[in-house]
Amino acid sequence: MHMRLFLKTSCLVLVAWTSSFTMSAQQLTKIAQIDGGSVSSLCANKFGDLYCSALNQVYRSIDQGQSWQKQKSPLDTVTDLQLVASNDENSLTALFALAGGRVWKTTDDGQRWSSSTGLDAFVAADKLRGLFAARYGALYACVQGEKDFLLLRSLNNGSTFDTVQTFPIALVSLVQSPDSMLYVLADRAYRVEPTKALVPIGQRRVVVSYQEFFNAPVAVWSIENNTPFRSVNKGADWKDMSYDWKEKNGTIFTILIDREANAYAFVRDDDTTRVYRLNNGSTSWTKVRDVQRVFRDVLININGSFVASTDDGIYSSEDNGRSWTHTSRGISTYPLACAVALENAVCVGSFDGVLSQTNTGGLSWSTANIPPGTKPSGINELIRTSKGRVVAATTQGIWVSADIGLNYIAAQLKDVAAQPVSSVAEVAPGVLYATANNALLTSRNDGSTWSVADSASYEGASVAKVANGRFVVSTSRGLLAGDTGSAPPVVLTTAMSTGRCAASASGTVYTAGYGPGIPGTYPVVLSRMKGKMMPESITIPSSRTSSRIPVWVATGSANEAYVNTDAGLYRISENSTTPERIDIPNEICTYVHSASSGTIIVATAYGGVYTLDVSSSVDGGSDDVESIAPQPAADAVTIVMKAPIGRWTIVDLHGNVCAEGSALGTDSRVTVATQSLASGVYVFMTESAGTAKRVPFVVVR
Repeated sequence: MHMRLFLKTSCLVLVAWTSSFTMSAQQLTKIAQIDGGSVSSLCANKFGDLYCSALNQVYRSIDQGQSWQKQKSPLDTVTDLQLVASNDENSLTALFALAGGRVWKTTDDGQRWSSSTGLDAFVAADKLRGLFAARYGALYACVQGEKDFLLLRSLNNGSTFDTVQTFPIALVSLVQSPDSMLYVLADRAYRVEPTKALVPIGQRRVVVSYQEFFNAPVAVWSIENNTPFRSVNKGADWKDMSYDWKEKNGTIFTILIDREANAYAFVRDDDTTRVYRLNNGSTSWTKVRDVQRVFRDVLININGSFVASTDDGIYSSEDNGRSWTHTSRGISTYPLACAVALENAVCVGSFDGVLSQTNTGGLSWSTANIPPGTKPSGINELIRTSKGRVVAATTQGIWVSADIGLNYIAAQLKDVAAQPVSSVAEVAPGVLYATANNALLTSRNDGSTWSVADSASYEGASVAKVANGRFVVSTSRGLLAGDTGSAPPVVLTTAMSTGRCAASASGTVYTAGYGPGIPGTYPVVLSRMKGKMMPESITIPSSRTSSRIPVWVATGSANEAYVNTDAGLYRISENSTTPERIDIPNEICTYVHSASSGTIIVATAYGGVYTLDVSSSVDGGSDDVESIAPQPAADAVTIVMKAPIGRWTIVDLHGNVCAEGSALGTDSRVTVATQSLASGVYVFMTESAGTAKRVPFVVVR
């Protein structure tokens, strides 16, 4: 099992974070934080500073990738940034980002960004088709013109550009050799002479260029038909460098050359990346490592270390690829699709199909073992059943875990093949329903085996429990209602919007999703139906014309609804049509779910998992606490409040009382023994003037 430990003991901090709201006295508590995430871009400047991007966040590392610091982003919307680091003739460094159809520039490592106007003289910024950094400070841009594509060059960090050449299609790649020669790939490969003359050199993609020693020929490596080639005469002739290459599967996506002129070929497939080495002067390739991660970008930094970006953060190697370490501490961008909390453990599913689990409040994480031969493109929903199982609806079918999310097995589907499953819910103890592309599925044994309850189309549908064995399903055909009997569900109304659904204890049914509105915009629409009344629609604020964030809806103990959009998390009371925003500072909510009575669980785009206490008796928060130490705790934790403590209790994430006692007299300090508590997140609870005070803390064994 792959373990990830992100915080050294010397700098452990309390990951449980609280914030209170005046609205309905609700308290938000962070119960886990996962570092890493899908890194979309990786680059380095000439001084060895590393930069990467994940969603709309920019990160910088000044310690060869061991730790990362979040910088400011040019945009506050969720989008993938492409980063390029450049240096001009005065050795001034600049970082460029491609986002929102424009080029953004920062010369202070991301503290301030400005839109680069250097390209405006040539073409509108939304015609930009690529940005490339080259040797000796040159910055190159490929833009779409009226009839062809222009390769532009800037020697002053994007302030001004001149035209280098034109190409029939957009550039795929650009490499500059030590002798200033450019090698580009468009409709075919070209060498661009210093005079700007264009020389065709074949169909291959040039990936790296170097000079072994002074006055030696400049070597150029390329890839064609998944075969490595090398040229020492500027691409005029090419030598097949495959030699005894035995790799039959996977794709060579890049080649790197170390300081001793040894070549490293990186090969990837759907699940792994394999590293091969060809020693300088040798004719035999050796497999160095089989890495259980799919690398996106790989570079050799100034100190000779390898650094790679993945969908799980950054990995680095200090020994020429023989061993790789996850070095994503500080990259808090891990977009989560869903989350559940159970038995002091938190299980999460990410948009890229990774299932993870922590029982230390996020101080360490385990990547779950999934059924062999499967790799889902997404986790659509996670639930905790009344018997303690974790059931996952995935693009590869239904998976079940009986060990708190550490290992999953594929559920048996009767009379239907495994297919994308979009939603799952427990309707009665041990009785589950799930929506698949071509069927409504049901299980009577806590998710182990499934049969077809209705063979109609349920693609993208959502199922939710109502009460007493009844459930609703939101589909493209309308809102359906059913029960645990054998009859297929029937249409309840066709007036409810397509999207996720939830039902309150009183029987009020909600659906939420992107609906039609002002042309060109797609606001989030919450539909609500009370009993047999006609459904009503409520527009929930959303900030963009389109969104990468799925809309979810959950219900609270007061029959209210909670809806997430890219603009925030909103609460709508059962008898109101006015959405109230719940602020989660510096976060974008990607998931909201009814975890248990009086509790909502929230997951975010930046790797945070929170619980929202929606009971009316809770108030206060971190303002009531003087100190909590040590954190994490092992044998004991001392909590100092700003008011007398009196009677207190320790509860786990599900409200189970683990310890209780009383402080002496008017004492505001209490030390609680934690030797008998398992690793996980707990809450110290006391009461003052009739109001509950909650202090989360972490125990690590």
